[in-house]
Amino acid sequence: MKTKNLRGAVLKIDLSKAYDKVSWLYIRMLLTHLGFGIDFIRWIMSCISTVSFSVLINGAASPFFHDERGLRQGCPLSPLLLLLVAEGLSRVIKNAKNLGSLVGIHITRELSLTHLLFVDDVLIFCSGSIRETQTLHEILVLFSKATGMDINVGKSTITTHLLRAREREVLGRLFPFSPLRLDEGLSYLGFQLKPNKYLKNDWYWLLVRLENQLKLWSHKWLSRAGCLVLVKAVLEAIPVYWMSLAWIPKGTLDMA
Repeated sequence: MKTKNLRGAVLKIDLSKAYDKVSWLYIRMLLTHLGFGIDFIRWIMSCISTVSFSVLINGAASPFFHDERGLRQGCPLSPLLLLLVAEGLSRVIKNAKNLGSLVGIHITRELSLTHLLFVDDVLIFCSGSIRETQTLHEILVLFSKATGMDINVGKSTITTHLLRAREREVLGRLFPFSPLRLDEGLSYLGFQLKPNKYLKNDWYWLLVRLENQLKLWSHKWLSRAGCLVLVKAVLEAIPVYWMSLAWIPKGTLDMA
């Protein structure tokens, strides 16, 4: 967007309590629409709808009760079902793109980018036109009503580039997210995406993460061999992973 002077907007959407608010009816209809068998759908729904809970109140256990929506975090099935929930949003966006009501951002002459999804981390790209902004708003409202999932406005961000004043006004009214300048970049999947070169200050969070690991180990009596294993398995693995995504400044590595 910056090097090619592409006009458009990037919406980073945070879904509020994604696991807790998923509608069971939506999951059942989605599995049916995707072509799963009736018996298989019954097994899946039994796994998520027959669970009972009990809580401690003043040290005494309450009677068991059932919930009416949501997925249990920690259950191996939950992330897979949440992926299917996100797939519903992806298909609506693709359908709007095929109909021509959603264009996205043109990366090349034959390729345009509309969205990136990783479970409940959502990035949506649009040209910023008023018509496309209204279409995108209708899609997200429909998705929220169908799934029961709400958008966390406080944690969602919006980045615009080369849009007209009227387009920015409509975009800000329909999506009252926190504005971010393109040069500031945005955080996605724990990584800070920036159009410019990374500075030492951009990697301060990496030093904090390494220090937090060391604080956890300081309370444990570890042998020299145990410390060596932890250094190789954890302390070396963290910066090596992030170096596969971007160049880390030499000054930051010296401090680490």
